[in-house]
Amino acid sequence: MQPARTSILIPAFRAEASIVGVIASVPAWVNHIIVVDDASPDNTSAVVEALNDPRVILLRHERNRGLGAAMATGYARALELNSDVVTKMDSDGQMDPRYLPALVGAITQGGYGYAKGNRFFDLRSLRDMPRLRRWGSIILSLLTKAASGYWNLTDPQNGYVAISGDTLRRLDLQALDKRFFFENEMLIQLNILSVPVAEIPMPARYDNHVSTMRPSRILFDYPPKLLAGWLKRMWLKYCTLAVSPIGVLLALGVPMMAWGLGFGLWEWRRSILTGQLTSTGTVMLGAVPFILGFQMILQALLMDVANTPRGGDIPRIPCDDTDPKTE
Repeated sequence: MQPARTSILIPAFRAEASIVGVIASVPAWVNHIIVVDDASPDNTSAVVEALNDPRVILLRHERNRGLGAAMATGYARALELNSDVVTKMDSDGQMDPRYLPALVGAITQGGYGYAKGNRFFDLRSLRDMPRLRRWGSIILSLLTKAASGYWNLTDPQNGYVAISGDTLRRLDLQALDKRFFFENEMLIQLNILSVPVAEIPMPARYDNHVSTMRPSRILFDYPPKLLAGWLKRMWLKYCTLAVSPIGVLLALGVPMMAWGLGFGLWEWRRSILTGQLTSTGTVMLGAVPFILGFQMILQALLMDVANTPRGGDIPRIPCDDTDPKTE
């Protein structure tokens, strides 16, 4: 079979000092390098235009629209180029191009629709990670697992990703977040479509990079969006596209648990204010629905974990510049 048509997507903002090195590191077998300048105030576009590489395609936003918007612009262009695989690399040089064959190979040879890097494949990776980034990644990873339904992923926050062209065409790119939540929301859409996701072990490259992760984003911005994404996934996957026992359990369990909790708190408050003990029957009116609702929700979550989309074995591909041709 013919080699896969591969495109590299590089969203760029204030990247004039690093973008040339990133582009130069892309292996020769890559067909296209799509750089999306998200209205950088520096000379990012100028240094890219000065390069003598026919593979480079420069796209520029007239105003800053965010990482998600830059990714959507680049993905749309990759589809116009009939790319079989599109891999994202950041413009700061932290994504090692030696692992490109493994990411692409998981799709072209392993049959996965999406592949991600995994920085947590050994304990040294955790030790070497900056503390703020480590704890932020751990917290966000747990929340993202629950929201996306990919409970088998160790490092869902990793941004070194590859996606097949066929999978990309099935996504609603315009409905995805325009900012940093873009990749989390992609996982939610991928799970709704039951797309298997592969993880490729690779060490992280931090060098002297200063993390842009803000604790306020972890505490206040991401959790509401992840909750909304979880509700959307439950509704579409288990209630709309197909009626599943998971949807039935949640439809019964959530209102029962809410009723039991609300009724119990109301009666507890009334008992304190009036000084009268609540009767056993009244207590049971709150306790029984709460316990049954909790059990239903827990069973739905366990079934959701068991329903995680899974692929086959990931092919072992050397981490070098070897062209990962389809077999």
